[in-house]
Amino acid sequence: MALGALLLTGCASAATDSGGVKPTTDVANPYQAERKAQMQPVLDQWAQALRDGDEEALRALTDPAAAPDFIQRQMRAAGGISKLDFTRWDFTIGDDPEVFVPQGIADRVGGLDVAAPPVYLNFQLAGVDEKPVSTPVGVIMARRGDTWTLVSDNETADSTHATWPAGPWVFGPTESLKVPSGTSGDAGLVLFHPGSESAAGLVAAMLPDAVTAISDFWGTDWDRSVVVEIAASDEEFSALTGNEMGRTDVAAASISLRKDGEQDGHGQRIVFSPSAFDRLDELQRTIVLRHELTHLAVRRDTGRGAPAWLVEGMPDYVAYRGLGVPLRDAVPQVAAMVAANGPPDSLPEDIAFAGTMADLAYQLGRTVSDFVVATMGEDKLKELHRALAIGGLAEGPLDAAVMQVTGMNMNQFTTAWSQWLGAQFGA
Repeated sequence: MALGALLLTGCASAATDSGGVKPTTDVANPYQAERKAQMQPVLDQWAQALRDGDEEALRALTDPAAAPDFIQRQMRAAGGISKLDFTRWDFTIGDDPEVFVPQGIADRVGGLDVAAPPVYLNFQLAGVDEKPVSTPVGVIMARRGDTWTLVSDNETADSTHATWPAGPWVFGPTESLKVPSGTSGDAGLVLFHPGSESAAGLVAAMLPDAVTAISDFWGTDWDRSVVVEIAASDEEFSALTGNEMGRTDVAAASISLRKDGEQDGHGQRIVFSPSAFDRLDELQRTIVLRHELTHLAVRRDTGRGAPAWLVEGMPDYVAYRGLGVPLRDAVPQVAAMVAANGPPDSLPEDIAFAGTMADLAYQLGRTVSDFVVATMGEDKLKELHRALAIGGLAEGPLDAAVMQVTGMNMNQFTTAWSQWLGAQFGA
C-alpha cells in the first residue's frame, strides 16, 4: 500500500496563539480601572449563564444593538458545554490594550461608551488539563447609563486579533469519551458531537498504544493526557485549526492554545477533520494519530522558525516506526522521483510544505530523518531535533548546530542525504 499521501496534515499549526491564564493587573489610569471594575461582573454573569444554559440571563446581559445572531450563538455554546466537566470556566480582562472597535459597529451601537476590552476565557477540562487554558474572546461591550452590556463576541476577529472557538462546544452539543489509562499510565479525552460516536470510539481505542509508541521514542517527559477533538464540519475544522476551508488533503492537525513563547507543552489538542474517518483505513488512522502526537510530545522543544524538513519529517518517521511499512511504500513520490531523475541536491524549503508540492516535501522531510537514523542512530535524530528546533535560526547557527551534532556542515549533510537517497531508490 502506498501511504505517502496521507500525512499532509498542517500538523504544526497553532490555531490560537494564547494559553496559560492571562495575567490581570490594575490599570494606572483611574478611569480605565473603573471601567474594568464595571465590566468584570457582567463577564462573570455571562460565564455563569453559559454554564447554566440560562437564556433569560443571557438576554438580560445582551445589548439591544447586539449582533443579530448573538443570543443564538450563546445558546449554541451553552448547549455545547452542558455535558462537559470543567473545573474552571470564567472570563477575565487582561492587561493588554483594548481592541479598536470599527466605526461602523460603534455607530450601530451608539451608547455612552463602546469598547472591546481584552477578554479571555479561562477553562480547564477535568482530568486532562493540568492548569487552566486561556484563550481570547473578541468581546464588544456597550455602556448605557451605569450598565455595561454584551454586543458581540466575534466582530473584532481578524488576522491580528483572534477570538474563540477554544473548543468544539462553540459549534453545538459536545460529548466526551474518557480514554482509560493504558500502558502509558495517562488517560485522555475525546470530544465529539452527536453522530460521531463511531469515530470517537476508534480514537479512544487507538490512543493508549499511540501514546506509548511516541513515549518509546521520545521519552515520557511530555503531557500524555491527550485531548482529541473530532470536527463535524469543514467550518469547525477550519475555525479550530486555522486551516483553509475545504482542505480535503488535511486529515488532522495538532494545535496549541498556549500564549506565544510559552514552551511548556500545555493546552495542546489534536483535531480530526470531518472526513478523516471516512477515507482513512486503520493503518492510516494510526499513522496520522502518531504523527500528531509526536508534534505534541516535542512542541516544548520546537520553536518558530525551525526547519520544516525536521519539524515535519521526524513526526513522519516516528509515526511509521515499528509498523513494518517499507520506506519505499511510505514515500512513493520520492522513490519514483529518484528512480526517474536521481536524488535532489537540496533539502525542501519551508514554503514547499504548504504549496502544490506539499506531499512530496513531507516525504522528502521524512527521508532526512530516515537518513540520520540509518547512518547515525535514533539518538542522533533526537539530538538534531533539540539542536535545530529552537526557532529563529539563521543559516550560520543552523550550519553550526548541524556540525555540532553530525560532524558535517549543511552542504556536507545535504550531499550525504542525497547520496543516501540515491542508494535507496536509484535505478
